[in-house]
Amino acid sequence: MTIQKCPAIRRGFKAKCVLLAFGAVLGLSACASTNGTNDVGVASESVTPQLGRGPLDEYRLRIFGDFAGETQEQAQARETANHLRIEQLIAACMLEHGFTYIPETDNAPTVTFLAAQLGPQIGSREWAELYGFGVSSNQSFAAGGGSDRMISQGANAANDALLAAMSDAEAEAWHEALWGNDQGHGGSVGLGIDEDGNLIREEIEPEPRSLADAGCQDIARAEVHGASGFDEFEFTAIQRELGFFAQMVANDNRVAQLHIEWGACMAEFGFPDLAAVGQLRAELNSEWSSLMGRTEAGMIDGFYWVSTPVEINWSDQQAVAEQVQRVNAFESREIEAALASYDCNQQISFDQRLLEIDHDLQQQFVNMHRNELEAWAEYAESRRAG
Repeated sequence: MTIQKCPAIRRGFKAKCVLLAFGAVLGLSACASTNGTNDVGVASESVTPQLGRGPLDEYRLRIFGDFAGETQEQAQARETANHLRIEQLIAACMLEHGFTYIPETDNAPTVTFLAAQLGPQIGSREWAELYGFGVSSNQSFAAGGGSDRMISQGANAANDALLAAMSDAEAEAWHEALWGNDQGHGGSVGLGIDEDGNLIREEIEPEPRSLADAGCQDIARAEVHGASGFDEFEFTAIQRELGFFAQMVANDNRVAQLHIEWGACMAEFGFPDLAAVGQLRAELNSEWSSLMGRTEAGMIDGFYWVSTPVEINWSDQQAVAEQVQRVNAFESREIEAALASYDCNQQISFDQRLLEIDHDLQQQFVNMHRNELEAWAEYAESRRAG
């Protein structure tokens, strides 16, 4: 099991994805999200109402929209409408290129409100009693905090028959019109494992991307959602700065002191030598992945983890029984750790103090970038107004 602390990672990606975490789409800070879940992974139910939104939160809501109060049905209606509009725009764009494109009207994204499926409030002590940090129960979306819904894309099949009737050259040209030429990207970070079981990290620097080289898919999405991620997007610089805000909070000395106090409290509960909850969750992910026989690598709150599979002779009943005992022990220890984290959180008022720090840094950020934020907010509001 390997855990390594890493520096801040600056990244971006071209969205052709099938799974979107709602908090990530909005660019919310993982350190002090508006739903009260914080970097400790277990939240106090009363923190957010005490301080409300910070000044940067207000700009985020103006820029990305305030969807916190909508029902699942309202969210589904909004996603479906956006999807159908994008499909219509793709068809019109493809026609301009001389191609037929059948709009994918039957595969609108499905919105699922995750918290409603789990019973207790995510981040409550009751939730921790059932799921721990969400590692062994496969509730990892909630263990990270900040995301309360999932958007999953349906299968694309409307154009299959059309493509099947094309020659290879025609199909290649059709796909190029849809997806565009190979072009730059916003940067990425790749994680892997070498033959010795060591973590390999590769960071790819961002490259320019232009709508002039984009395909109909990206052009349509830019029309509906804005040209974020392309050179033509006039707010790229402030968008990038906003993306670094969570790291700005994490690097603050006052937050470091909070983690020291949290670590000291956790030591009293029998979990010593923890610098931050990210370290604890990384260790748990590494151990669980190993128990499940997987070779994986990942990162949680700046802590890399890598797993080495536990070799099991499944024909040996004694070995299988021992594996079952290890799994059961892990599940119990995970819940124990999550409960200890929750209690330490409460004991040192972690959420309250973190949010106060976060709001102070939000004000500093707004003071530095008020003109850019105001221009971006006015642009976003005008787009939503039609």
